[in-house]
Amino acid sequence: MKIIFVCQTVDLFLLEKAIQLNAFIFTKHSQFSSEIIIIADEAPWKFIVDNQLFPDEDYLCFLDETITIKQIHQLLRTPKPVDVISFSETNQGFLLPGGMEKYLTEQGLPILTTWWPSMNHSIKRDIVVEFVNFYYYTREGYDLDESRIFSAYTHHCKHHVLSTPYVLCCGESSELIQSINLHSPETNVICCKDATYSKPKMIYELITAIDTLPATLFYLGNQYRFDEDYSMLYEDLSIIKAWKTNETPNQEHLSLFNIEQSIQMLSTDIILFEIRPETIQIVRQWNEICKQYPEVPDSFLFSLLIKIYTTY
Repeated sequence: MKIIFVCQTVDLFLLEKAIQLNAFIFTKHSQFSSEIIIIADEAPWKFIVDNQLFPDEDYLCFLDETITIKQIHQLLRTPKPVDVISFSETNQGFLLPGGMEKYLTEQGLPILTTWWPSMNHSIKRDIVVEFVNFYYYTREGYDLDESRIFSAYTHHCKHHVLSTPYVLCCGESSELIQSINLHSPETNVICCKDATYSKPKMIYELITAIDTLPATLFYLGNQYRFDEDYSMLYEDLSIIKAWKTNETPNQEHLSLFNIEQSIQMLSTDIILFEIRPETIQIVRQWNEICKQYPEVPDSFLFSLLIKIYTTY
């Protein structure tokens, strides 16, 4: 993983930080002379690809001066096989004048409601190369914004984007919170102590309230705690990651929904969500069906919905 700071000017503080992190600085002009400073007028992504820089690096981290040391440490612990890990908060107002909507339609890219800047990401180098070869050779004649197009491109290609991590705790377990703060200090921990909230309602209201997208939500019952770094649990996350149980589904519940075959029961005490429209849709349906069938365990209804979505 190679860190690249992108800035307008270079000051001594940034230069010292870059030396400490074995990073490079990309700028248009600099009063300092150093082998780690790259001076060019081109966009850093295109310059790196055109000049075949850092060919042996799996990830390229493009950072601005707003990134914190704590966030850099999280970047360095990027769980594999995540394609993009981002610390850029989303912005509203996706479309711009200048034929952007026409360009997106012609390229088969989605028109989104939100987007995030092209800085403060750690991106697989292969994806940077793919995007540069796509974007800079199709944009001629259009007034476009690289950041917005990159957001649409990653969404279209279904790249796995991991960003702001949230953990939702049912109740308030001091041991769980301490273990999260120890092994993942950048995580936002939220505790729900309201006993009137059902589990699906609790999760649904939180994921619809989170506006720093892309983001992840880890729901945990208060019986859990982490004894070591748990970033590997994010591997292979795609929409929802749930863990199997040895529980056998109730035959009456299967008959209630006209299910002839058994289903794999999943735990609802530990669930990992990648917050995206598909996730919100599943959790919304889970919340609604739990209200409709209060006598049926939420774990059965959750397992049923996951089976439906993974089948179709």
